Amino acid sequence: MDNDFGKPQVKDDYGVASMVLGILGTVGIASLICGILAVTLGFMQRKANKNGYSTAGIVLGFVSLGYAAVKIFLVIFYYAFFLMLFAGLLL
Repeated sequence: MDNDFGKPQVKDDYGVASMVLGILGTVGIASLICGILAVTLGFMQRKANKNGYSTAGIVLGFVSLGYAAVKIFLVIFYYAFFLMLFAGLLL
């Protein structure tokens, strides 16, 4: 029998949280905040123990940060376009 009583248990809490936040940020729920937290928690978990959860969280965190950057750019472009349209600059 193989008993693991003497070995410390490896916790994947930050890795799982990073992956969940990355998924939430990718589907569009508070992308910027979730992306920053996912990348931060992913790197914290990766420093302690390199596993698949932390890697997935880091990748999804960067994807959600890119998605947030595109959303911010489109919102700024949208409002700038319609402000110029209503001000009569685009005739």
